[in-house]
Amino acid sequence: MIDGKKVSAHIHEHWMEGVVESEAYRMTSYQVAVDNGIPKETAARLYLLPGDKEYVF
Repeated sequence: MIDGKKVSAHIHEHWMEGVVESEAYRMTSYQVAVDNGIPKETAARLYLLPGDKEYVF
């Protein structure tokens, strides 16, 4: 146990912090939102950060 959590939960939590911060993760989330009918402008506000590359899908 680490900080009262199972080791696997602790590792997953810290691994996900790095994933969520990655541009690739944000772009995937953006694309899934657009594919599900969310307007591109709304999806961009929700998932992209200033400086992220613009991709054409």
